[in-house]
Parts: sequence; C-alpha cells; structure tokens
Amino acid sequence: MEQKVTYAGITQRWLIVESEPRKKSDIQKLESKIEQEQKTALKLVKKLETTGFDTDFPAQNYLKYINKKLKLWNVES
Repeated sequence: MEQKVTYAGITQRWLIVESEPRKKSDIQKLESKIEQEQKTALKLVKKLETTGFDTDFPAQNYLKYINKKLKLWNVES
C-alpha cells in the first residue's frame, strides 16, 4: 500500500508492507499484554475491596492510584 504524507512542507511517499506472520505476532503480543494487565487490575481491585478504609477519601485516592498504574483498564467506583 502506498501513502503520501506531507511533513514539514515536504511531500513523502511511504510504502507500507503488511505480512500475515507479523500481524499474528502483534496480535499475540497485544493479547498477552491485555491478559497481564487484567491480572494486575484484578489483584489491585481485590486489595481495594479487602482493605478497610475509614472514609471514602482514602478509598478514592487508592482508586486513583490504581487507574494511574493501569494503561489498558479503568476501574470505576
């Protein structure tokens, strides 16, 4: 596939090559990252559930901490 792009006033012609093995490998890596982060998210949420917070404020702060730590997931209250 050919794509024309203008960058800094200069027109460039890009040739994009796709391969089925590369696509499969990329999908496998993405699925692995999703699975790893899901395990991390579940572990952090379980800790949130089992920790006895005195008020809502510390629990909300910990929830913000969880969401900053995760790239692919967002935990809501």
